[in-house]
Amino acid sequence: MLILISFVCLALGVIVFRLYEDLANLRRQLQTAKAQIEAQIALRRDLLRQFKESLYTEGSGPRVVGAEAHKIMADVKSAEDKIEFAKRYYNTIAEQYDHRLRMFPYSLLHLPPQEFIELSLDNDGLSC
Repeated sequence: MLILISFVCLALGVIVFRLYEDLANLRRQLQTAKAQIEAQIALRRDLLRQFKESLYTEGSGPRVVGAEAHKIMADVKSAEDKIEFAKRYYNTIAEQYDHRLRMFPYSLLHLPPQEFIELSLDNDGLSC
């Protein structure tokens, strides 16, 4: 009888550990995706600043747009694409996380759901 109780306790411990490990893995993925979004937003803002500097010289007004400005705008577009990809990835993982929280036995943990990220491009950068 003692062996059976020990086995049941061990099995429950393994199940609980796997539940937390599964959720921890999803949370790590969420943190990675959020860090990617933040890094690309910072890169985009820096590129837009560089683009504005390439268009205007201090005190002399606009100058001719050259290959440098076109390259910067291509980099801005690339950063925007990466932001959108990372946002979709983040929201997909958040949806998986929230779905698991609604399932038994995860629902017994009573953890709060993960918020989704909504970003929109504007002239000065990104807004949530």
